Amino acid sequence: MASTSKLMLRGATLRVIKTFVGIIIGFLMMPFLLNGLGTHLYGLWITIGSVVASYYLLDLGFSQAVTRYVARYIHQKDYEGANRIIITSLVIYSILGLVVVLCSFIAANFGVAHFVENVDDIELVKILLIISGISLAFEFPAKAFPGVISAYMRFDTIAVVGLLKTIADAILIYLVITSGYGLVAMSLVVFATSIISTLFYVYYCTKLFKELQFSTQFFEKNTAKELFHFSKWVFVNDLNALLKGKMDIWFIAYFTTLSTVTIYYVAVRLVEYAVQFLVQATGMSSPLYAKYHALNDHKKLSFAVELFLKINVIMGAAIAVGFYVFGDDFIRIWMGKEFEVETAYVCLVIIGCGRLISFMTYPFGSLLLTVKRHDITAKVSIMETVFAAILSVILIPKFQLTGAAIAIAVPLVVGRVFVISAYAARFVGINWKNLLIRLTAFLVICVVFAVQVRSYLDASDGYKELILKASAVEVLFVVIAVFSLYNYQEAKFLSNKLLSAIRR
Repeated sequence: MASTSKLMLRGATLRVIKTFVGIIIGFLMMPFLLNGLGTHLYGLWITIGSVVASYYLLDLGFSQAVTRYVARYIHQKDYEGANRIIITSLVIYSILGLVVVLCSFIAANFGVAHFVENVDDIELVKILLIISGISLAFEFPAKAFPGVISAYMRFDTIAVVGLLKTIADAILIYLVITSGYGLVAMSLVVFATSIISTLFYVYYCTKLFKELQFSTQFFEKNTAKELFHFSKWVFVNDLNALLKGKMDIWFIAYFTTLSTVTIYYVAVRLVEYAVQFLVQATGMSSPLYAKYHALNDHKKLSFAVELFLKINVIMGAAIAVGFYVFGDDFIRIWMGKEFEVETAYVCLVIIGCGRLISFMTYPFGSLLLTVKRHDITAKVSIMETVFAAILSVILIPKFQLTGAAIAIAVPLVVGRVFVISAYAARFVGINWKNLLIRLTAFLVICVVFAVQVRSYLDASDGYKELILKASAVEVLFVVIAVFSLYNYQEAKFLSNKLLSAIRR
């Protein structure tokens, strides 16, 4: 069996490739769908997608609880405990899947007529809601198995399956639209590929965890209560994240105009792509934390937290530097010279810094989840949302989009850096004040580097020139960052793990 370092490296690489391919396909498919469907039907498709996506809240935060407990039990070779969690959650998720189907039928038969202005769209919307709801409901029982993937760290296989699904969806949708079919055919394509990928996912988990037993004897009410107890704050966090992710758009639409929302959304979308890319590349710290925590190896847990923290800081800072140095060039080339590039660029830099600094602290959030103190994260997140709402009401009428960006970014930085990080550092004996001073000094170096580079570079005329410049700047920055942030022991550990994985 492959080593842990090799599996983590392979999983991270394939997840990054999957995310990158997904972003490229998204860029290419958007203009194609707009031309093939028209702005009205494409807008309808996006709207229905956002409605169905809200059904994910019916997960109630169980997935993180299931992942944590199953991975922990498998690492401890407590296979009965793992079976108990999987079977209990399988029953719960099957019931929640039926609730999703019920919600879809209720929304289709009783809610559509009140919200769809064009009567010609009512029947189409009903069909799409039902198909999308059933497709999502089919995925719910599979949510009982992610702990198996986490325990065996087989993110590589899951990333490949996700990549193949993304490519298959794009090809099949292209064929469907060019053949003259519409939204119903598109939804059926997504439905079919989702079923196939979900079935493979469950099958693969049963092959990894050979001790898995599908028996009702493993269903326990006490286990269900334990999962509910763990997941309640995860659910609050998820609900809060949904509000936080949409709140700025709602306030901008209320205080300004819809055309202004479009400018802001360009910046938001770029930041979301970047954070998604980074999370896929580095989002595997939790299984390692769970392993060390289960084995009561506090020394290795502390080392892992600080190691992942520095990885996140370097990668987050690298993207932030890219936004500052090349953000306006990219927006101008992508959206055209007539677009309000400068306004979108300012929003990109402000929102990007806020979200990326938050990303840098992710290892501390994962640690709190591992030690079952994720309620702290949920409470802080709620306060961030409240203060962001207050700042939005104050700043947006006066400063428009810049005010919105500041309102979202400032509470995020304060909550993640000065509350969650300071609290989580205690659990692994990290001197947070010294660490904060070191990281602040590093970020000052980043700012000086970005300002100097931007002052020397001219505007780029196309993607090719932009990519060449950005690649050179980012390589130089990462080299400087590694020597600035890592000590000899950490650098040696990383290089040995990397070289060992490459040789294997």
